[in-house]
Amino acid sequence: LLHELVKGSDGSLVGTSVRVVGRLKKLIQNEVILEMHGMELLVDIRQVGNLSIAKDCLLLLFIGELALRISDNPSSGYVLIARVCADVSTLDVHLYEKYAMQALRFSNP
Repeated sequence: LLHELVKGSDGSLVGTSVRVVGRLKKLIQNEVILEMHGMELLVDIRQVGNLSIAKDCLLLLFIGELALRISDNPSSGYVLIARVCADVSTLDVHLYEKYAMQALRFSNP
């Protein structure tokens, strides 16, 4: 879940493959800012290709690997290097988050 990535941005997840769902907040050339529940994540979309169809999407799913954002700000957190993008505007977010929390609970005993 996006808020789990943002609050745990200590660098321990670098290189981890993740799936993230969020609302498209801003699209700037090769980067997207996703937002969900007040948390934001920068997504590098250079490997995804053309996102012109995603401009009208409210909800996007990205799959990729996490890297540390290089910036002057030491607490700048992660950037997702996306490989796959999908419009999931019809997704029931509440049900998805409920499932994801259960999956996290069972994968980290």
